[in-house]
Amino acid sequence: MNILKIVFLASDAMAIPVMEYLYDQPSIDFAALITQPDRPTGRGKKLQKSAVKLWAESKGITIFQPERLGQADVVWLEEAGVGLILLMAYGQLLPKSFLEAAPLGAYNFHVSILPSYRGASPVPAAIASGDRESGVTLMKMVQKMDAGPIVDVEKVDIDPWDTSKSLTEKLSHACIPLIESHLRAIASGSAQLIPQDDSRATYVRKLTKEDGVLDFLAPASVVDHRVRALNPWPTTFIEVGGVRLKVGRAKVVSDSKLDNNKELPGEVLGFFDDFLAIQTGEGVLGLQELQRPGGKMLPVAEFLRGFPIDPGTIIPSNPMPAFISDQPFPYRKKIKKQIEPED
Repeated sequence: MNILKIVFLASDAMAIPVMEYLYDQPSIDFAALITQPDRPTGRGKKLQKSAVKLWAESKGITIFQPERLGQADVVWLEEAGVGLILLMAYGQLLPKSFLEAAPLGAYNFHVSILPSYRGASPVPAAIASGDRESGVTLMKMVQKMDAGPIVDVEKVDIDPWDTSKSLTEKLSHACIPLIESHLRAIASGSAQLIPQDDSRATYVRKLTKEDGVLDFLAPASVVDHRVRALNPWPTTFIEVGGVRLKVGRAKVVSDSKLDNNKELPGEVLGFFDDFLAIQTGEGVLGLQELQRPGGKMLPVAEFLRGFPIDPGTIIPSNPMPAFISDQPFPYRKKIKKQIEPED
């Protein structure tokens, strides 16, 4: 049996299922994990090992954590006889010399259906855009970000209740049939590669906490997508009486009796069953979970017992920054003109 020596680059727990699969293959020598250095996290800002590092330690796999990949890493790959480099959610660009250090090249599991959503935040972008499916693309890496030729795509459905957390879990497991189908061809150098159509490419940037603003001028469905897209990080928020409240879950309310178009966008309509109803530019959004500073995320009925929000309260709206470069949300200008006609 020919043994293929691989190195895997990853910094996010989503890579663990496919790394586990590869580790268990008798034809694979899992030579090393390359991951980001330990970072300070939490209120105490203590250095904490990532989930992928803990996994590698449990398997006795060699671990490297360079701040930046350099010539020393290239030399090690060559001297160790690494044949293939695999990557998923590593977090930094690879230098050309590193990409070319393994005879079979470097392949990336990218969590979108390329060429859509190249870049840093493809999972939130797919949910925020209202897509019905996503996928993992196995591609050969080139110097340009996420632009290499494609081996194959494993698609998954985006369900109406999916958050970025639940969709990421689906995508992490979708990597396994993808590599299972193509590992032999990649190892033999015979994988069929399909060039990407760069004219159809879209790019998504890295998200920040301020991306969590909500705009109730938008349709309820757009706001709902945003809430799910930014769960669990950075989360969305509203401001009530100058207090910033995190939103955990929300839903589009289908009761037409609530949406009579007389209320202003952002106006609280009241508490109904398991949600706090908010008028939007089109339809009603039901907030189901809220969290105050220093508190826990609570079902809205429990939350309101300690933090009342009266009907008629107007929750401020703020334009939601676009995730996709050069493609801002189209709704705001149109709806604002409908609500606030110009003279």
